[in-house]
Amino acid sequence: MLGRWARPRGTTVLGTGLCVPGLVDRGRGIVVTAPNLGWADVDMVSQLHATIADLGRVIVVNEADAAAYGVLYQRPGALSATRDFIYVSGEVGIGAAVVAGGEVFEGTHGWAGEFGHMCVERSGPRCGCGSNGCLEQYVGQDALLRNAGLEREAGVGELIERFDAGDAGVRDAVDLAAVSLGSALANALNLLDLDTVVFGGNFALLYPRLEMILRSELKYRVLASRWKDIELLVDEHGNTAAAIGICLQHFEIFLGDPNSWLEPELT
Repeated sequence: MLGRWARPRGTTVLGTGLCVPGLVDRGRGIVVTAPNLGWADVDMVSQLHATIADLGRVIVVNEADAAAYGVLYQRPGALSATRDFIYVSGEVGIGAAVVAGGEVFEGTHGWAGEFGHMCVERSGPRCGCGSNGCLEQYVGQDALLRNAGLEREAGVGELIERFDAGDAGVRDAVDLAAVSLGSALANALNLLDLDTVVFGGNFALLYPRLEMILRSELKYRVLASRWKDIELLVDEHGNTAAAIGICLQHFEIFLGDPNSWLEPELT
């Protein structure tokens, strides 16, 4: 796709962002591991620059972290009112981002947010990460379809149709996902002292079918819920959430140090 792209005349590309479902070494632009893609130690910055030269500054970011920027910022350089939250994105894998005080928490190595690999059942099914009983095996897209007795090709659309039609097997799978997700989120909220969760990806589509059990599980398990209601929000950006977020993140980097983008002879 990049090989077929041409820069519009009269424009300058300041940067390019790649969102990846996995652990990223942002300093070197390397995907350390992305189990659902079968990637390990992939130098994406070098590969992108080798594909096309006119990309500006390339950054590689975890997709959930990127999507969280789309909630954190209402427009380039301007924070939104939602500045303390957990962003949870569900596709085949499950990613999360922790945002506190208007900043995305990255952790010691930049790998914070691997929410899908939180253990919810020690004797649970084997996960692509090599462990077992991970949340992903209960709420990830492939797991949901498998537990509902549907083929992988069916997709979330058919899952929702059958749920709304009253299919008992599908409803059991979605209810199990809601309990598992609620339990894992409760642990995270208790640990971090946050009271807002934003759902993206498949969770945004499934939210009306998850909400009742989710709220019940969080009310039961989050200690602070006795004094402060937990706010549950849905990301309205849909499939473009990570793309919008990484653009806003690039603007943040640019506005923080615009001189670093100038040509050397102009500095």
